[in-house]
Amino acid sequence: MGSHRLAKSVALEVAKEGITVNVICPTTVQTPMVQPEGGDDVPDDLVRRMMKANPIPQPWLAPEDVSRGLLYLVTDPGVITGSVLEIGLGGSARMH
Repeated sequence: MGSHRLAKSVALEVAKEGITVNVICPTTVQTPMVQPEGGDDVPDDLVRRMMKANPIPQPWLAPEDVSRGLLYLVTDPGVITGSVLEIGLGGSARMH
């Protein structure tokens, strides 16, 4: 939440100069960090647990999913500022 508040505060401060400030909050992204050390395969039990945790039944995001969110924010940056884009397979819907 600290980064959300910081982004909103800075967005208000610099908006008059035409600068936009937004935050992207992705859930777990499929990167080498979610892979077991020394292997390429992710354990089936981890995949099942992650899928169960997300309303949209995917274990995690692909890096391209986060890129599309970023592209959305920079396509017309002049009209979006102080926003938080949660890319979370529906997980953030449970938290609010």
